[in-house]
This record gives sequence, structure tokens and C-alpha cells, in this order.
Amino acid sequence: MIEIIRLKKNYGNLNALKGIDMSINFKEIYGFIGPNGAGKSTTLRILSTLTRDYEGEVVIDNMHLDINNRYELRKQIGFMPDVVGIYRHIFVWEYLDFFCRAYEVPPSKRNKIIDDCLALVDLSEKKNSLVGHLSRGMTQRLLLAKTLVHNPKILLLDEPASGLDPRARIELLMLLKELKSMGKTILISSHILSEMEGLCDRFGIIEAGEMVFEGSLDDIQIKLRSGNYISLGFYRELSKPENEAILEIEDVIEMKGEGKEYTILCNDGDESIKKIMKHLIMSDFPIISFSPRKYNLDEVFMKITKGKVQ
Repeated sequence: MIEIIRLKKNYGNLNALKGIDMSINFKEIYGFIGPNGAGKSTTLRILSTLTRDYEGEVVIDNMHLDINNRYELRKQIGFMPDVVGIYRHIFVWEYLDFFCRAYEVPPSKRNKIIDDCLALVDLSEKKNSLVGHLSRGMTQRLLLAKTLVHNPKILLLDEPASGLDPRARIELLMLLKELKSMGKTILISSHILSEMEGLCDRFGIIEAGEMVFEGSLDDIQIKLRSGNYISLGFYRELSKPENEAILEIEDVIEMKGEGKEYTILCNDGDESIKKIMKHLIMSDFPIISFSPRKYNLDEVFMKITKGKVQ
């Protein structure tokens, strides 16, 4: 659905993008992750056709982005930037009607589209409220409704959960999953990595204008793994001889913990995990839990990125 090839963008002497590649599949939620100033917003603005004078190739819905077709592509794209101007002294329905007109939605269809979009984001009861009277969470949902009025195939969302309270963020994430089920392809940037982990199919991690990784969380685990971490739980505290016996198991590299909870590092590969689990059971250790441990997205981000700034 989206293909970026060797994308570069300079602002004077600043190399905001240094030749990044990116591929986003149809009906995929793609998490675009990176620190402030990494190049996320620049990439999204190029994809939304708002930023020009870049180098590289951008293909959206099988169309090569260029100056001659950007208006045609805008019909397929819904862009929600990180900072949006709000017309505070008009009604909610008027705000959406304005964008329906901007996207040349026929007058006969506008009322139904406005009602449908408000229902989708759970704002039907606020249709006749002033925009300026909405809460932060409601305003974000209204901005998402604005992004949907022309029924785009692709959603580009730049920090859509910024500033929301926990409940509003959860509701937004549930809505994004529903939009995916409706056939939308979604590119979302966010700093809330714990929530992105359960939402996104694949990730792109960008730092200082360079893409440092692209793939699923499992792909990242494979790249990072130089051994297996296994969490062990016992129904009583281990004795010193039992501790020593575990360290003597073939493939065990190190063991940390105390009392009833331990983490061991063993050689890479599923065979090592099976061998250790079998040894613990056959040797009658008081084990009640045995679970290979994976990095979460926060840990992945810290391991892959180096804290570089431009």
C-alpha cells in the first residue's frame, strides 16, 4: 500500500531524512517509532503530499507520488498531524461539514457522512456542541472523524494519543483496531510504546533520519537475541545446592534472582529451552512456572537506538 525508497529531505544544513526505506502492507497497522527530531513528522508530511522538494521515491496505492498527481492521492489519504488548528467557535457538525466541502463530498451525502463519522468516534451526542467546549479526548476523536469524512484508504496519524488520559487512549486504540477491520491501512507514530506493542502489526524504528529497523516485534526479538531469557518460579525457596545444580545444567550461562523467582540466560535456540525444562522436571525441582521471556517494545527501543540527535 505504501512504499518508500531512499527517501531524503534536507532543511538547509539539516539532513532530516537520510535515505530511508519503508514498506507498509494493505490493511496493516504500522507503528512508526523514534525520538523527537528523528524524522517521523517529516516522513508523514511527505506521504500526505504537504512537503515537497525531497529526494527518493514514494509509491502510494500503486501511484508514484509527484507534483502532477498529489491532488488525486489526497483523496486516498487521511492525515492527522500532531498539531492541528481547531475552529473553536463553530459547531461540531459545522466543523465536519467544512472538511466535507473541502474534499468535494456531494451535498446530498454530507449529512449522512457526518452522522456516520460522529457515531464511529462516539460523538453523536456532541453534534450540536461548540468545538471549543469539547474535552481533549473528544477533540482528538473529532479530529479523527475529520480525517475520515472522505473515506480514505490510508490513515496517517502523527501522535494521535498525545495528551490523552488513559481511558481516552484505550478508547482511541480500540477505534483504530475497528478501522483496520474496516479495511483501512494505518501508519501511526507515537511515544507510548507499551500501547503500540499490542496495536501494531509491524514497526519502523527511525533515529537521526535513518531507519534502524523495520519488521514485526518477533523479527526484532530474533535480531536482538544472543541467548534465551527464561523466568522460573518455584513453590519454595531454593537451597544453595539447588542453585548450583541449575548453573551446572548444560546450556545455562547465568542465573539471577533469589527466593522463589529467578531468571536464567541460556544458549540460543528452542532446543536449549527444551533441554533445561526437561532437566528441571526430571530432577524433581519444585518448579511451578517456566516461561521464555521476550523483550517488550520499550526494551527493544532502548537496545536498537543509541540516543543520537540531529
